[in-house]
Amino acid sequence: MFNIEPVTLRFILVSGIIVGLMIPLFLILVLVFERQDYYEDAVADVAQAWSDNQSFSGPMLLAETKTEVRTSTSEFKTETLVLMPIDLTLSLESSHEMRNRGIYRIPVFSATVIATATFAPVAESSLPGELQNAAIAVGITDSRGVRSATIHWNDDALEEQTSSQMGAIGNIVKTELSRSKLIEGGTVSVKVELRGTGRFSVLPVGDKTVVSMNSDWPHPSFDGRYLPDEREVTDSGFSASWTTHALSRGFPAQLTVTEFDETISALRRNSRFSSDLGFSILTLNTPYRAVERSIKYGILFVVMTMIGIICIELVSRTQMHIVQYGVVGVGLVLFFLMVLSLSEHIGFGPGYAIAAAILASMNTAYVWFASRSPSVAVSVFSMLLVLYVALYVVLQLNEYALLVGSALLLILLGALMYSTRILRADSAEETADT
Repeated sequence: MFNIEPVTLRFILVSGIIVGLMIPLFLILVLVFERQDYYEDAVADVAQAWSDNQSFSGPMLLAETKTEVRTSTSEFKTETLVLMPIDLTLSLESSHEMRNRGIYRIPVFSATVIATATFAPVAESSLPGELQNAAIAVGITDSRGVRSATIHWNDDALEEQTSSQMGAIGNIVKTELSRSKLIEGGTVSVKVELRGTGRFSVLPVGDKTVVSMNSDWPHPSFDGRYLPDEREVTDSGFSASWTTHALSRGFPAQLTVTEFDETISALRRNSRFSSDLGFSILTLNTPYRAVERSIKYGILFVVMTMIGIICIELVSRTQMHIVQYGVVGVGLVLFFLMVLSLSEHIGFGPGYAIAAAILASMNTAYVWFASRSPSVAVSVFSMLLVLYVALYVVLQLNEYALLVGSALLLILLGALMYSTRILRADSAEETADT
């Protein structure tokens, strides 16, 4: 039958152990996804009770017109136009607090939005029909979060406000306006106190829109169709400002409600966050993304560790039982489970450090007793220390992760070449002695 050399057989058996370790590693990855789903359920639960993402649109003017349709029965067609302001200035002041759901702490915000919009006079001849009614509309995605809202027209308070729906904008706060005021033009001032979870954004509806945001949240993720022109992020919060113009808005200054709905829907299909601008609350206390990436690199980590132990064996002329390889491999996989469980409570960095210290110490002590060689144990500890540090560095370097990973593979290849360079010579000497 086949005559397999002991070293070759050892490589084959260790390779089988590595393949077998991929199964529990995959199960831990599935567990990460499951725990992430639990976190997202907690966020949804808080958003349901507090308020969801908030998108602010407006102020805008609504003009209802009636046009006679020339038929034998002289019917009339009614449609509503949406008129955009020529200038819109909006400011946001927000503060954040944490809400607890189980082991999770979910950030939510309370905000005060002040918007001032200037509307040009409207020539009745520019309307497609006879002007019937007029109104001011302010879009607020989740109206459950509205604590108070005041609307002024040229310093006159408009008290009667209603909540309704407006196509792709969603919920709107609406107040009636006299036809004469719409025709004359004027300034709308809006102050809204609201709360939300996750994200705040603004739809820049003005021919010129100037937006400024100030918040005490120190980890914003600016997103949407427009990035800030200026921004400053500190440990105590952030400030940011945007300026947009009519040509970049994506829709004209006057269009029907149906056209407006279709335009916003089209922009939403072509862009992740439609035509808006704003920020999302970047939650750094969720370790799942980092743990997921660590497990994906864990395949390389397990391979490098097991091959590294073989190389140490070959160089030191010691030998471990194949079962002991399996025990060390189980410890390598258990490391990622410990990282996940610790990170949920104390964060990824501290959890990673504690898990690495525990598993490196346990594996080193086990190899010490298994090999009866202090030098082998020291070599294994040094190798694990280097690999744990290298894996953490790779996880922090998104742009250079591939480069660092490739360098580690080259180092592994060099170590393997060095430790196996005399295998053929040993085999020849054994054959000659025989």
